[in-house]
Amino acid sequence: MENGRGLPHASGLHDRHQDVDVVKLHSAANTIAGFHFGLHRHFAMSGWQNSITVHDAKLLGCERVVAVDFTRDSIMDRKEYFRRVGYDGTPQPDLVTLRALQRAHLEHIPFENLDVQLGRRVTVRPDDAYSKLVTDRRGGWCYEMNGLLFWVLVSIGFDVMPMTAAILRAERGKSAVSSHLLLCVNLDQPYLVDVGLTDGFEEPIPLREGMHKVINGSVRLEPLDDGWWRFHNRAGARSASLDFQHRQTDWSVVSSTCEWLQTNPASQFVKNAVCVKRLPNGRVSLIGRVLKKTSPDGVRERLVDSEDDYVNTLQAEFGIVLPQAASLWPKIVRRHTEVFGA
Repeated sequence: MENGRGLPHASGLHDRHQDVDVVKLHSAANTIAGFHFGLHRHFAMSGWQNSITVHDAKLLGCERVVAVDFTRDSIMDRKEYFRRVGYDGTPQPDLVTLRALQRAHLEHIPFENLDVQLGRRVTVRPDDAYSKLVTDRRGGWCYEMNGLLFWVLVSIGFDVMPMTAAILRAERGKSAVSSHLLLCVNLDQPYLVDVGLTDGFEEPIPLREGMHKVINGSVRLEPLDDGWWRFHNRAGARSASLDFQHRQTDWSVVSSTCEWLQTNPASQFVKNAVCVKRLPNGRVSLIGRVLKKTSPDGVRERLVDSEDDYVNTLQAEFGIVLPQAASLWPKIVRRHTEVFGA
């Protein structure tokens, strides 16, 4: 369900005379009402259950208040997420936990756009991402991956701000804006966190100008004259740069971009089936028919040769059980021929 501005409502809302008297929020609701309406910081610092009057909300810049009643009995169970990513520590809102969760998420939940290929609508709602990535043990793209991690971090007690980002804005210009979602986590200093970039960084990076050592190389953060920052990726990365604004994202723009990326024939996510997963010492990717595994021993590559091979490869390499993916095979073969020839 969407409101007049194209933003998805949280489940269980009650609309009364356009505005309502009180918004009751639990931690999961932070991810829905809180970050859609720019109220996340207020709620995140107030504990498990919060109440806010319409007057207070308007002072915080909320144009319209929706009533949300999320409880710990909702479908989103943090312990199930921890099991999904293999995390067995004691979560605390600190850098140790943040680093462990980013790495665990990357190594257990693949980046993939198979729902887009199958014509299934993808939303920016974290509860939808939870159902898909945790309950159904699938993967997702950046809005789902970082949206889910956002909810987890807030539920632990982290102060998190989702930010608008743009992949290859240096080359693509304004059309790249909101093509990515990035998280900023405030601890002793602001840290960038990302689990939705296929070849990005594997651990939190201080939001500070200059070079930063990461696994398998170095990256650089550069403040730009137009108010944006630029993340310069490690040498050889597919996404050479990522621009972002250090401020709360505009969710109406993100929602619109998410829709465009999954429906417009010009979108690379419509054209290509993509699956990528980090490994402890490398990564595995399946772009169309091309399966590539990178490790300290080098790169191994092969072509998937049939629809059965495709479905089996998804399960064996990415843990994705999706028999319906067999229907994608003719499209994948056509796309491979377009790009590489017969």
